[in-house]
Amino acid sequence: MSKLTRKGAIRKCHGMWSECIHARDKVCLVCGRDHGKLDAHHGITARGNGCGPHWFELDNGFLLCFICHQGAHAKTDKPFMERFLAKVDSMVSKERQAEIVRMRHTPAHYTIEDLEGIYERLAKEYDRIVGE
Repeated sequence: MSKLTRKGAIRKCHGMWSECIHARDKVCLVCGRDHGKLDAHHGITARGNGCGPHWFELDNGFLLCFICHQGAHAKTDKPFMERFLAKVDSMVSKERQAEIVRMRHTPAHYTIEDLEGIYERLAKEYDRIVGE
């Protein structure tokens, strides 16, 4: 990965993060749909256009179908948001959610080497998930 630009390395890590979420969840966590467009969604999003240390945490990711993903971004459908947040609460402890929120406020100035380490960690986790 060292021949990539920093932006390219971030994109590659994000792709592996997404692959891990797809392999782990397999279906939309809100409605159960297992076909069509399924997207990995960050529960705690990035600040601005950057990515912080929380961006590549697997417990900050949830697989959603296109319709539920749109609902998660719109945040206007109260019953949907209650279902989504209940699912998050069932998967991630309140303490861990608070830790991820704190991570969100930590600036990350990743080097290519940092990103290579993140990618390797995610690739190992992917292999573990797929092997289960």
